[in-house]
Amino acid sequence: MQPEGEKPKKKYAASFQTEWLQHDNFKDWIVKVDDSLARCKYCNSTFTVKHDGVKAVRRHKENAAHIRASRTVHQSAAMTSFFAKKSTPEMLRVAAIEVSNVYHAVMHQHSYMSTDCGMKLISATIEDAALVKKLHCGRTKAECIVENVLGPKSVENVVLALGGRSTEKVPFSIATDASNKGNRKMFPVAVRYFDADLGVQEKLLDFYELPSETAVAISNSLLKTVTDLGLSVENIVAYTADNAAVNYGVRNSVFQFLKQQKSSIVKANCFCHVLHNAARNGWFNRKYDVAYLVHKVYTEFSRSTLKNEKLRECFDELGMQYRAVINHGNTRWLSLFPAVERLLQLWPAIKSYFLELGEEQTDEMIWNFIGDQADEATGDTTEKISVPECYLYFVHHYMQLFHETISILERKHSVSPHLHTFMCSLREKLVNRVDNRFFGANVLSGLKHLPESQRASFTTDALQMYNWAIAHLGKWYDFENSQLKEFTAFDLDRESDELTVDHVSKVASNLAIEVDVDGLFDELCLVKKFVPEVRTSDLPLDEKWVQLLKSIRSRILVKVVSAVFAIPVSNAFVERVFSLMGNVWTDNRNHMLSSLVKA
Repeated sequence: MQPEGEKPKKKYAASFQTEWLQHDNFKDWIVKVDDSLARCKYCNSTFTVKHDGVKAVRRHKENAAHIRASRTVHQSAAMTSFFAKKSTPEMLRVAAIEVSNVYHAVMHQHSYMSTDCGMKLISATIEDAALVKKLHCGRTKAECIVENVLGPKSVENVVLALGGRSTEKVPFSIATDASNKGNRKMFPVAVRYFDADLGVQEKLLDFYELPSETAVAISNSLLKTVTDLGLSVENIVAYTADNAAVNYGVRNSVFQFLKQQKSSIVKANCFCHVLHNAARNGWFNRKYDVAYLVHKVYTEFSRSTLKNEKLRECFDELGMQYRAVINHGNTRWLSLFPAVERLLQLWPAIKSYFLELGEEQTDEMIWNFIGDQADEATGDTTEKISVPECYLYFVHHYMQLFHETISILERKHSVSPHLHTFMCSLREKLVNRVDNRFFGANVLSGLKHLPESQRASFTTDALQMYNWAIAHLGKWYDFENSQLKEFTAFDLDRESDELTVDHVSKVASNLAIEVDVDGLFDELCLVKKFVPEVRTSDLPLDEKWVQLLKSIRSRILVKVVSAVFAIPVSNAFVERVFSLMGNVWTDNRNHMLSSLVKA
């Protein structure tokens, strides 16, 4: 109670003062709620300043709970201090380092776990670099960078190079194929185009799973990919795939459905497949099946350490260096010839091994090749070659012709103006061998020691193989009327060919390209002037055209050249995509989504 005779003290209303927010003792923790209330950031509590004003603030500051909270705050770093601040040079450098490391990992097919471990290792071992401590790029973040940054950016670059939604369109070819990943069927979508600065470019646009392998489903997916990216079907000049009926059948095929969208689309068969089939399927003598022999010999030694050790002993006895037998894949273009060549290199030791093993323990196919020498001493096999060995050497000689051509066709810089020359050259080599009955130097020396009946039988088989290959080439390539034959004039290395207005206009018309004939004439006159200089360079043909078109500042001829060089001669790029898929999407990394594999 108020003592008697003493006047009560008057209380004056106070309010929150803004200068407290700048006061050295209060600014770190005080927050204004309203005119009568303040909040402490340290204590996370609210108190009134209505009656005591600044006294209430000081009283809260001296409170034991506030002192403990203040000590805790100053001893603990805020979580935000572990992150680089946004929109700062430091943040951009950190992001650039992280993205570069992820890009390096993708290019060299490293796992995301190794990327995560590598970043942690760098941070732990380089202690004197403050920036390194701010790098935090684990597996999940790396996957997000690949899927949401690097992948979309690469596709965006391709779309921009193809003109996208702009008026300047670049012609391109589209390619696809199917490959199984377990029970899933994957389809890449690749494009090939001619860049006025870089020459021929091959890029991946999409990679998706498609359960149905029908022509309708494949063509619809291709068209959807093209249109979704803002590209025009009118700019597609060719369709490339393997030579299966679903791709190039007369009626219901992907090519026929694409022609309904644009009638001038070129049928760009994969000639690597054509030559591979000609080389592999032309052999009709089942008794001496060399491809099967390679497989059987490989199987004999691929899983047995004991057999390999005995084979090494045969190598040592003959003074030969041991090398492993290699197998071939039925669908691998370039695998059979190296496998046959390796078998011939190792043949004396392999023959010695199986002769010692005996007929009962040797596979029938292998014995067909060595059985006639069971009672002979294994000596010099070059002077006297058996009938089976004649077949072996002949297949090696025959395969070499196709292997060399396929190796050229699958290169990036092998372009459509080259194709007719390559195909004619291969056919001519085969025809010359038929006319002259030439089967390789080793075979010729071996035939001399064979009876007439055996020589005649071998010659019949070998000529049949040559003739079948010649017929197969003619079935898949029209040597007289092929549209690709017209592109030969664009091969600057052929001095016999000269680009004329009529010829280029015809090519442009067939490819549905409108050209100004008057302007084309002027540019072709300039081409004649600069061609001798360009021919002397060692650049690939497409890069020679880049140099030539820049020299004449072409506006018209470049349209035709871009379309011609966009037409591929093989589906090798898509096959390389499958190889990369196999390297990245392994059994140990089987949790990856197709969207991540695509990126």
